[in-house]
Amino acid sequence: MKEVFKFELFYKLLIYVIVLPVLSLLTGWFMKYIISESVIYNFDIIIKLLNIPGILGALLYALISLFFIYIEYVIVYKMLYLQHTHQSFHWIDICLSGIKDLKVLKHPSAILAFIYFVFLCPLWHLGFVSTVFPSLSIPNFITNELLKMQYGSYLTILLYVVLFVLYGLLILVPYYMIYKQENFLLAAKHSTQKMIHQPKLWMILIGIFLLYYVLQTYILKEMLLTASDFNFYFLRYFLFSSYFRVRTFGFIAFSILWTIIEVFFIKQALKTKSNIDPVCSFEPVKLKKQLAKP
Repeated sequence: MKEVFKFELFYKLLIYVIVLPVLSLLTGWFMKYIISESVIYNFDIIIKLLNIPGILGALLYALISLFFIYIEYVIVYKMLYLQHTHQSFHWIDICLSGIKDLKVLKHPSAILAFIYFVFLCPLWHLGFVSTVFPSLSIPNFITNELLKMQYGSYLTILLYVVLFVLYGLLILVPYYMIYKQENFLLAAKHSTQKMIHQPKLWMILIGIFLLYYVLQTYILKEMLLTASDFNFYFLRYFLFSSYFRVRTFGFIAFSILWTIIEVFFIKQALKTKSNIDPVCSFEPVKLKKQLAKP
């Protein structure tokens, strides 16, 4: 697991120190000079982007986001497979091999994969989530409108239950997309078929959900940093605000804890398959099995 932590440390620094601030700067520039709006709220976002520059900008942002999200999944899952099968590796070699696995995103179902990785996974923050979008919540303007309706509270609860069940059924999608190089639709089908018969994984999911809910709601409420905090003003806030430093250190501790939990869940998922037999490429990793002579 040491190599996994090395990679996650490197990747989180890359995302939080370079990628997110640059994306934030470019997004602000795009909104100000191309869309001619500095701040857009709620449903107005869709309306303002319904033009050629807006659509092209949103598409480019989506592609960049999907790339950084999926490549992290690929590298972590590959490293955990090699660890699971007791094979030696170096995280840099796995990073270099991960580019080859992006070809699965050429399938038209990559649009659904984007929705899954960017919206559904961060919404629940269970299993493994990306550094780019670690958490997400349903916008207040949606839940508020639901609550205004008759039986709105029941509809809101039903919405969350449906989304949780959907997430649970699709929890093995990364497994099939990465190890088996299946497109999203095929991976979703196989994940659903597998999870119907995995009560242990469902119990682990529920347990992680309860742990996350307690930490976020009662213990660490408003104490942790969010993706929007990592911008070009981060260093200034860190140097001159003691409260911001406390939040930063809390975020680091929470990230370490959650990485351990994520690794634990992926390992449990790997145990459900006695013969994984991946078809993805591990080059330039030199596997022990390949080096071993009969």
